[in-house]
Amino acid sequence: MRKVISLWLCITVFLGIATTGGVSAQEADHYAIEPQYSYIPHYNYDFNAFNEGLAWVRLTKSGDLGVIDRSGEVLFSGYSISPYSFTTYVYSEGLSRVKDDAGKWVYVDTTGKVVLKTTYDNVLNFREGLAAVSKNGKWGFIDRTGKEIIKPQYVEVRDDDGYGIHSGTAGFYEGLAAVSKNGKWGYIDHTGKEVISLKYDWAFNFYEGLAVVSKNNKWGYINQAGKEVIPIKYDEADSFSEGLGRVLVPNKNYYHWAFLDKSGKIVLDFKNKYDFIRSFKEGIAVATYVDRQYNDGTALVDKSGKVIADLGSKYYEVKDFSEGLAYVYANHKEGFIDRTGKEVIKPIYKHVNGASNGLIGFSLDESSNSYGFMYNPIDQPSTWAQSEVKKARAMNIIPLAIDYGYQNEITRAEFSKLALRLLMVAQGQSMDELLSNSSKNNQSKLIQDTYDAEVLAAYSLGIITGKGNDKLDPQGLITRQEAAIMIARVAKSLHMPEQSKKVTFADDKSIASWAKEAVAYISSIKDTSNNSAVMSSVGNSKFAPKSTYTKQQAIISMKRLLNSYQLK
Repeated sequence: MRKVISLWLCITVFLGIATTGGVSAQEADHYAIEPQYSYIPHYNYDFNAFNEGLAWVRLTKSGDLGVIDRSGEVLFSGYSISPYSFTTYVYSEGLSRVKDDAGKWVYVDTTGKVVLKTTYDNVLNFREGLAAVSKNGKWGFIDRTGKEIIKPQYVEVRDDDGYGIHSGTAGFYEGLAAVSKNGKWGYIDHTGKEVISLKYDWAFNFYEGLAVVSKNNKWGYINQAGKEVIPIKYDEADSFSEGLGRVLVPNKNYYHWAFLDKSGKIVLDFKNKYDFIRSFKEGIAVATYVDRQYNDGTALVDKSGKVIADLGSKYYEVKDFSEGLAYVYANHKEGFIDRTGKEVIKPIYKHVNGASNGLIGFSLDESSNSYGFMYNPIDQPSTWAQSEVKKARAMNIIPLAIDYGYQNEITRAEFSKLALRLLMVAQGQSMDELLSNSSKNNQSKLIQDTYDAEVLAAYSLGIITGKGNDKLDPQGLITRQEAAIMIARVAKSLHMPEQSKKVTFADDKSIASWAKEAVAYISSIKDTSNNSAVMSSVGNSKFAPKSTYTKQQAIISMKRLLNSYQLK
């Protein structure tokens, strides 16, 4: 069902009294989906539940499953799983694996329709167009039609975080899959060719162009050509994250943690300051230490090595940051802190999921046995953007699946979805009707790096173009001048004329020649409700063409464009 705020909750919010389990009325007001599920599974170390705007939830204690969207609407159900099973399901590339009533693995789309049946002993999710499958203890890969592209022959596929097999997230990363045979690890490409021979004792997946490998209990890094770019000499190593790799190096006393850049140079060396430090996530690493009184402590450290917040021994556990929050555990209760170490969701919950797609799963206490979702309290538009974002939501031009992360830089996929929704609302047509009425065919077979129907529709309609080699780079970011080009395409498809004199920007010379016409065009179109240009200066009469475009900026541009179209 869609989110429904009960009369009881409304009364408690109004009176400002405490709710069940010590949750204040103010905190309860952050609920996006009231507690109603038996359990919310998570698919990775960060306890995330949502991916691609969808989440699997247990509807009953007996294990009946359903898929919900970010509003809490159950899109479909009819599947079940043992309440004691470690297996979890998650959407990837528009599909999710699940076991049917006969115990066979199938793949379902976002409507619950079975699009592929299999006879394998185990299957994982699709990554980069291929899914790992297992038969008689051997792993291979199939494509989205079920065709075996790589015959089952490998003993293992890499599972970096311990969740890859149970949640189905193992497989291809950055074009290569780590596989093992006869006790040795190497890498294969999408055709099954062993591009890096199986010669390592251990091998991780590729991240940021490098992969951790091991020989003779020492660790180092190789690139995608198989070249050893950082010597295999460290006692432990972790995958690169945000440009840094974490390694364990010896010292006079024992070992200590340090961070390398991609040249292999140690750029952060903490000596014996911390017993353990995790890799950087969102610019922050979580470090643990023992103080002079032999108490365990935790600190938040930035990339310069500076301590942002010393949390002392307040928490038993602190996880990595995700969407601006870090999970904390204290006194058998769970909550979240922000990047300054401030508690923004107090540890008063029986269970919380990590922030994903703007939502956080939670359960109040042991007696409730009911799970719901709350909004990420720090995920708000900037003050200057709040009014127009709210109006855009009321105009139904923000797709539910991307209605979060407003201050983040928008990806090409998210922009495509937003632009497509605007066209659907403006012309009162569905996606399929837009394609049909424009005599455009879905060109999905021409693109290799996305299977998202909305992104492919935007490509077919000419809103977004390829980046070469049959790729759209859906997770790539967009500059303001690139955004101007795309918005101009949308405006022209609506036959919108220039509406005012050309605007001259102080940094006009910085605007690329291929973008000048589009910038002039969309900066001339104004929202008649507030006389604001679809895109205007960022201050000091500058357009900032090479700056990235945020989601809230894109939402506001689309809102202004639609107002100009509807009120012209």
